[in-house]
Amino acid sequence: MRVRQHGKSKNRQWIKLSIASQPDNLEIVSQVITFNDVDDAETGVEIISQIKENIKSCAGDGAYDKAKFRACLSPQTKQLIPPQENAAVSDNDPIMLQRDEAIKIISQIDRATWKKSVNYQIRSKAEVNMFRYKIIFGDHIKSRKLVNQKNEVSINCKILNKFAQLGLPESQKIIT
Repeated sequence: MRVRQHGKSKNRQWIKLSIASQPDNLEIVSQVITFNDVDDAETGVEIISQIKENIKSCAGDGAYDKAKFRACLSPQTKQLIPPQENAAVSDNDPIMLQRDEAIKIISQIDRATWKKSVNYQIRSKAEVNMFRYKIIFGDHIKSRKLVNQKNEVSINCKILNKFAQLGLPESQKIIT
């Protein structure tokens, strides 16, 4: 009703926070904020370019199943990125080698079994970091200018890293 009466709002863009973290200690090693019109694979390339050390494995959802993202990873990096449902094997593209192997394995077994076999659930650690961020700092950025927003997010991520260094809760599965 409001859009019809007053016209389309100028402020309909939102900001997305994307992070890369270590799965063992939840240390945030890179973060990028973008507007909603930037796809996740493009953001992932920027995140990977900020990381200086050697990346052993990279886990992401299906939005990162793009050639431009896989090209920024080294061939030694284990890519835990599920191919899209309708994915087809590439024509011997070396960048897409791990993706092609995943497609072949998923065609033999199901997607859920593939995810278990490659330890895909490690990706949930990044979701834990996003949950921690939203619980502690809220789901809104307080700053108005983009430069200040980037600084705010960077400071908040450093605070989360300090919290993680102080100690994380230990949880154990209870079998009843």
